[in-house]
Amino acid sequence: MRAFALHPLIDSVSAARELFADYRHAHRELGALFS
Repeated sequence: MRAFALHPLIDSVSAARELFADYRHAHRELGALFS
């Protein structure tokens, strides 16, 4: 029961990490574009 309750939390953490990686990648590309 407890592991089932934690599962959505783990999913959202991994989704947030993917989003953050995408953001960093886009930020680097924008920096190269404007420099």
